[in-house]
Amino acid sequence: MTPARLGTIAARYSHALRAVQFTATHGNLANFPKECCHHASYLFAIHILKCHNEEATVVFAKRGEASERRHVWVSLRGTIVDLTSGQFTDESLPEYYVGSATGWYSTWAVIASETLPMTAERADRLLNGFYGEPFRLIEGFLATTPLEVGKWMLL
Repeated sequence: MTPARLGTIAARYSHALRAVQFTATHGNLANFPKECCHHASYLFAIHILKCHNEEATVVFAKRGEASERRHVWVSLRGTIVDLTSGQFTDESLPEYYVGSATGWYSTWAVIASETLPMTAERADRLLNGFYGEPFRLIEGFLATTPLEVGKWMLL
């Protein structure tokens, strides 16, 4: 998958995460994009696997001496997809980010022991638990709602 195609998919998914009406039973997703980078990253990695047949990695990282600040994003063939970068309003980041691990992302230390590829087995286990209902809500939204980008409609 090209970075441009991945960017289009990320734009649609970010739009869906903002539009779907999550409830308190969906954890921090109800506050998207704040404090839900792990949920958004897991869901996007599952989407990439199930809908685009690509195995992405969910990357956990920390910043600071005592690891007081943690963040999670998706990596696919070296391209970062961060659907919750917009939560860091004090750092002037875009609503979502698709690109290389430079700049702001290079200030984070990856936690190798928590960074895992989204395998079919892992995706199925997650979908049979907490992520099943949010995944179905997002996929339903994506299946029925086009995203307007300029004069083009993306499905």
